[in-house]
Formats: sequence, structure tokens, C-alpha cells
Amino acid sequence: MRAIAEIGDKAWRYWSLYRSVKAIHKEVLAAPDCLTYTDIAIAPPQEDELDTLDLYHATSGGEAALARQRRHDAIRARVQLGPAEPAVLDVVATRS
Repeated sequence: MRAIAEIGDKAWRYWSLYRSVKAIHKEVLAAPDCLTYTDIAIAPPQEDELDTLDLYHATSGGEAALARQRRHDAIRARVQLGPAEPAVLDVVATRS
């Protein structure tokens, strides 16, 4: 009998959660700007984003991540341009 009561309680809680999430979903879809809404959190990254956001400059870890991203971007740019001279590849290998 106790197990049946627990199952019923859980089923009721899941149903209540489902109904509240469904109501929120319906409200979001009914909003007039639901297809055109945007903010900085969901916007595509800008070219100068790494340089302008304070988040990357507040800590040494952020600076390290910024340096690593710049290295990766430089490597990708060289790969897109074509084969590089062996001396350039040696410099990249020693920095990694």
C-alpha cells in the first residue's frame, strides 16, 4: 500500500511539473516577439568580443584562455591559407 501511495505522489508531482512547464512554453510561444527576440547571451560572437569583454581580462586564467584562443585562431588561419614553411610550424610547436 505504501508503494502505491509513493507512486501516486510521484506521478502527481511529475504531472504538476509538466503542467507548469507546458504553461511557460505556451506563454513564450504566444509572445509577439518570440521569433525575433535576442540578447547578448544568445547573440553570435563578435569579432572583437575576446578583446572587449572584461571577463577575459579579470583573471590570469582568463588571460591564459584568451592567449590559447588566439593561438588556435592563428593555427586555423594558417591551415586555411595552405601549407606553411617548416620554420613557422616549428615556432607553433614550441609555443604549445
